[in-house]
Amino acid sequence: MAKVILISGSPRLKGNTRVVMERCKEEIENAGLEAEVLTLAGKDIKGCIGCYKCKELGKCALNDGVNDIIDKIREAQGLIVGAPVYFGTARGDVMNLLQRVGMVSK
Repeated sequence: MAKVILISGSPRLKGNTRVVMERCKEEIENAGLEAEVLTLAGKDIKGCIGCYKCKELGKCALNDGVNDIIDKIREAQGLIVGAPVYFGTARGDVMNLLQRVGMVSK
């Protein structure tokens, strides 16, 4: 069965972004797919340091939980990212995650 990973980029465990991701999860499951919501709340997601160790290791060299998220994304057939927007862009930790996922995936 196809699986969709939903990432809540809110700093609050029960913030508006999480509520929206949970609602999306319900609709995805109603369509007959698996869905899992992951949250960045409480996690210290560091920015990519450009070391390129990911090219050798197949995973990020930084050990802050991002590799667990990357593994779940790799197993999924879909990805939805929800993030609050501050000053015209997504929160820094969301951008850090997306940059590192992109580097490992290249």
